[in-house]
Amino acid sequence: MKTILIKNTDKGDILIEDGIIKEIGKVSKQVDKVINADGLKILPAFIDLHAHFREPGFEYKEDIESGSKSASFGGFWAVCTMPNTNPPTDSPELVKYQIQRGKEVGLVDIFPVACATKKREGNEMAEYYLLYKAGAIGFSDDGNCILNTNVLRNALIYLKMFNLPIIQHPEDTKLSLNYSTGWGFESLRDGLIGIPESSEASIIARDCILALETGGWIHFAHISSKLSVEIIRYFKKLGAKITADTTPHHLVLNYSYIKANDYSPNFKMYPPLRSKEDIEALWEGLKDGTIDAIATDHAPHEFESKLDFIEGERGVIGLQTAFNVVYNEAIKRGFDLNFIIEKFVKFPIKFLKLKNVGEIKEGYRANLILFDESKEWIFSENLILSKSKNSPFINWKFKGKIVLTMKDGKITYSDI
Repeated sequence: MKTILIKNTDKGDILIEDGIIKEIGKVSKQVDKVINADGLKILPAFIDLHAHFREPGFEYKEDIESGSKSASFGGFWAVCTMPNTNPPTDSPELVKYQIQRGKEVGLVDIFPVACATKKREGNEMAEYYLLYKAGAIGFSDDGNCILNTNVLRNALIYLKMFNLPIIQHPEDTKLSLNYSTGWGFESLRDGLIGIPESSEASIIARDCILALETGGWIHFAHISSKLSVEIIRYFKKLGAKITADTTPHHLVLNYSYIKANDYSPNFKMYPPLRSKEDIEALWEGLKDGTIDAIATDHAPHEFESKLDFIEGERGVIGLQTAFNVVYNEAIKRGFDLNFIIEKFVKFPIKFLKLKNVGEIKEGYRANLILFDESKEWIFSENLILSKSKNSPFINWKFKGKIVLTMKDGKITYSDI
């Protein structure tokens, strides 16, 4: 039996035996390892509902090991991986492979999201039952929107029997056309044809109607616009089974950052960066529960595919900075750590239907972080653990740092 004692936390001493919190209080016991947490906050470790680890097929961008290292640095013990791999994750074997690779690496638990349609082509539902039995926690064609309304409607009806969601990437590609930024006066003035918010919001409106009609569960990924928030809020009040997340970069970055950074491709993502008004609407949506979670949409790309703002790939990495980006902004806005834990921990636990995790209680799994509120640090490029470097937050200065991450009593990251 391996025992660890975390001493002097803000909740008292915490005794961990075989990965489980055994005792909290004043503990005097001989243990295998002692960690002094004097002056540090202890928090439940995080769960990311949306990340791209690229394995199998695109390991030159990221793989499960490098992605797991990034996640551990950022305080995550679990990650939901998206299915736009090569081949796409539309078979039970690939679902099982990702889960097993996560266990072999041993840093985070992998919860695979499988394809919603075969080969992510949008034409035919995937084999949901077999994928569910293999361990899939939801279904998405992320990177592609499910544009076929009948396929999506049938999927929502079918998945009710498993109480599993369709995770929709809301994008009308006839409106977005792979443009590089949000549509508005600023982008037009600068000679850029942007993506209108209707590209996202029109799909959300359609899908909310389907969710209300069928009773099926739809989860909207990476919400970015004020109109999208308003539509989701309206349909939630009507009783539709809808959940949604947004990303750290959409909560702090607006269009002006693109020009200020000389049109760096690290500021190109979908959905695109929008206006300050949209950012305010996202925060209001988080506050009133319209938006349920904050997810990274960690999307690594190799250097060569991010050379140009117009032609480059969409997406940015975010696992290492997600908590700090949100924490620094949330504190300025008057939110506390409990609010952040709700979005990074408590809702994801409900989403995944997990038990005995997410709280610092006796009998719960020791998935924990130690957080130094006073420590200032700079996210420099040499700290990046991903295989890719496409972060919009390089050289940002943060206050507060995760100095230790633990999964099931195993230290997966330490800076103490």
